[in-house]
Amino acid sequence: MRYLGYFVIGVSPFPLASTAPIWHWFWIITISFTLLAKLMWQSKSETPATSRQSTVAFALMTLVVIWGYTQATAPYKISQLLQLDAPFSLDVIHHFLSINREATLTTTSRLLGTFIFFVALSTFYSQLQENHGKVEAAFFCFVSLVVSAYALYGFSIFVSGNKTVLWYDKSASLGSLTGTFINRNNFAAFLGLGLQSTIAYALYHFRQKARPSNAELLNTSISLLKNTWWLILVIILLVTSLILTSSRAGIASVIASIFVLLCMSSEFQFRNILRMKNVATFLILIFSILFLINFSGEALIDRGIEDYSLTQRLNSLPQIFNAYQNTPIIGSGLGTFSEVFPIFRKATVDLHLVRAHNDYFELAITAGPIVVTMFVLAIILIMIRITLNLKGRGPLRPLMAVSISSTFQIASHSIVDFPLQIPPIAFLWCGILSVGLGITHNRRIIHSNV
Repeated sequence: MRYLGYFVIGVSPFPLASTAPIWHWFWIITISFTLLAKLMWQSKSETPATSRQSTVAFALMTLVVIWGYTQATAPYKISQLLQLDAPFSLDVIHHFLSINREATLTTTSRLLGTFIFFVALSTFYSQLQENHGKVEAAFFCFVSLVVSAYALYGFSIFVSGNKTVLWYDKSASLGSLTGTFINRNNFAAFLGLGLQSTIAYALYHFRQKARPSNAELLNTSISLLKNTWWLILVIILLVTSLILTSSRAGIASVIASIFVLLCMSSEFQFRNILRMKNVATFLILIFSILFLINFSGEALIDRGIEDYSLTQRLNSLPQIFNAYQNTPIIGSGLGTFSEVFPIFRKATVDLHLVRAHNDYFELAITAGPIVVTMFVLAIILIMIRITLNLKGRGPLRPLMAVSISSTFQIASHSIVDFPLQIPPIAFLWCGILSVGLGITHNRRIIHSNV
C-alpha cells in the first residue's frame, strides 16, 4: 500500500492536476483494484489497529458516502412525501433526490475513492513494527521531492513566459505560477502541504539527535546541515514558488499552519507555544518570506491592492447563504452547486461560479447541514486522536504534528476556496493525515526530552 500512496501522490498532479473528468475515474479504479489485491493476499494475522475516535470517524465518513449514493438513487417522491421539496423550481424534471444524478454519482465516487485511499494508507502505517520512523520519514522525504519537482517545473515555465500548462495554452491565473495546476490558489495549497512536509522531515532529523548542550549545539547544527543541506534548497524553492502563485488565502493559510506545526512539534504545553526557539524560528521564516515578497511578490502585492475577482466573491457570499437557507435539509445532490446557484445569483455577480469558493457552504447546500456536520466531526475526531497521542513520540512527533498543521491549512483555506475538491491536494493531505493517524495506532512510544 505504501507504493500505491507514492504512485497516486507522485502522478496525480501531472495530468493538469487531474482536472479532466477521465482522471477522476482512473484514480478510483487504481485505488480500488490495488486495495482488492491487497485484501486477497493479506494474511489473516494482519488486523488493522483501531481506536474509538478513528472508528467513529470512519463510520461518519462511510455514512457521508452512503448518503451521496442515496441522493443519486432514491426516488424524488420520497422528498415529496416528507415535504422536503426545495422552495425553488428548476427547468428540468428530476426523478431522484439529486437534481443531477450523474454529477452526484461522480462526486460521491471521487469521495469514496479518496476515503478508501486514506483508510488503506492509515491501516498500512498502523501495522508497522518498530523502525524508528524510517518508513514514515521516507514518505515525507518523497513528498518533499515530488512537490519540489512540480515547483521547479512551474518556476521554469514562469520565468520563460508562463504561457502554458504542460502542452496546453494557459487560460487562467495569467501572470502567476501554477505549475501543472490550472488555478493558482490550488497550486498554493499543494505547495503549502509540501513545504510543511519538508519542515516536518527536517525536524524529524533534528530530534533524532540527543538534545545537545550549548557547547555542542553548533557542532550538531553543522553536522545536520551537511546531511540535510538539500532540504534548505527545497524550502527556498517552495517558499519562492508559493509567493509567485500570488494566492492571498493560500499564502496566509500556509504561514499560519507553519506556526501551528512548530508549536505542535514541541511538547504540548501552553508555555511552549512562546518558547524562544519556536518564536525565533517562526520570525526568521516570516522575515525570509517578506524578503522574498519584496523581490518576487509584485503580483501578490498588486492583487492585495485591487482585485476584481475578490469583489465578486464577496458579493456572492450573501447569495450563497441565501441558497443555503432555501435548499432542503437533504441537499440538492453532491456536485450540483453549479446548477443551484444560478437560481439565486443576482446582477451584482458577473462571475460564473462553478464552485462556492467555500467548501463548507457548498457541502451544506448540496449534501445538507447534517452531512457537513458529520464530515467536519469526523476530521475533528481524527485530530483529537493524533493530538492526544503526541506526548512521548520523540522524533516521530513532527511527523504527527504536520498532520494537524496540514489539516489546519486545508480547513482555513476551504473557507474561501475549494482545495479538497482537487484530487492531488486531497490525496496528498490524506497521505499526510494517514501517517499521523497510523503512528498513534502502532503504539510506538519513544521518550524524548526535546
